[in-house]
Amino acid sequence: MANLNSNTWYHVFPNQNEKQAMVGSSLYRDGQYGTVFFKEANLTQPMFKWQMFGINATTYVIRSQDGRDNAFLGTKYEPKEKAPGGTQALMVRDNLTDSSIYWTIEPWGDGTFKMYNGANWTSWNLEKQGNGAAVLTSNTTVDRGGQRFSFNSIEPINQSRFSTTNLPTPTSASAGTAESSATATGTSATVPNNPASNSGSNNLSTGAKAGIGVGVVIVVVLVFAAIGFAYLRRRKQRGQSLPTTLKQESLIHEANAETTTYELHPENAAKHEMPGVLHPPPVELPAAVMHRNAL
Repeated sequence: MANLNSNTWYHVFPNQNEKQAMVGSSLYRDGQYGTVFFKEANLTQPMFKWQMFGINATTYVIRSQDGRDNAFLGTKYEPKEKAPGGTQALMVRDNLTDSSIYWTIEPWGDGTFKMYNGANWTSWNLEKQGNGAAVLTSNTTVDRGGQRFSFNSIEPINQSRFSTTNLPTPTSASAGTAESSATATGTSATVPNNPASNSGSNNLSTGAKAGIGVGVVIVVVLVFAAIGFAYLRRRKQRGQSLPTTLKQESLIHEANAETTTYELHPENAAKHEMPGVLHPPPVELPAAVMHRNAL
C-alpha cells in the first residue's frame, strides 16, 4: 500500500528512473484542460510537483502545482491515440470531471506501484510510452516498465487551497459513503476498490448521464414532430376532399324564385275565333239525284 501524505508535493517518475518525471500543465486550453506527459525532471518547476490527495487507503485524486487546486489528473478517449484502448491522460477542471479522476495506487511488489482509475479499473493502467506520452492502456498482460511508478517527496505543500477538494460525488462510490468535500487530514470521501459493488445508474459516468439526457430530449422532439406531421397530413386530406363534395351539390338544381313564370293562357291574353267561312251552310242534294238513286 502506498503511504502518501496529502500535504506533500511529490516527484512522480516511471520505471525507477529519477531523471524522468510526470508533468501536469495548467489549464491552458480554454481554462478547462491541460496536458500530461513525461520528460526530464526539473523539480524546481511547479508542473513537476504532484499532490496525492487521499480519498481512502488506496484511492487518490491527483493535482499538480501548475494546474492549481481546481485541476485534476484524469483521462479521455482519443481516436488518434495508437496505444491499446486509445485513452490519454490530461488535466481537467473540477466541474468537468468524471470517475476517471479517482486513482487507485497499488504495489507491484518490487517497490513500484501501478496506477489505474475509477473509469477503467484494473483492466487499464497508466503508462509512460517511449515518446513521453501518458496514456491509459489495456495492455497489462506483460511486464511493462512504463506502468511502474515511484514517488519521491519534494517539499510540504502548506497551502490552504490544496487542503480540501470541491468535487461532485464520485459516480462509482457506494451509496451513502461518499461526500463532495474532503480534507487533507481525513478521508471523508470514499471510492470502492471493486467496481462489482456498484449497480444500476451509479455505474454511469457524467458523460453517459449527459448522453441519456440528450437522448430523452431527442425522443421528445421526435414525438412532437410526429404529432405535428399527422395533424398537417390530416388537414391536407380534408382539403383534398372538398371539391368532390362541391361536385355532388352542383347536381341539385332549383329554379330561381325571382324568375318570371310564364303560362300558356294568361287571363289578360286576347281570345281569337276562327272566321265563319270555315263553317259552310248545309247543302242538300237535288231531288232528281235522290230519285235516281232510289231507282
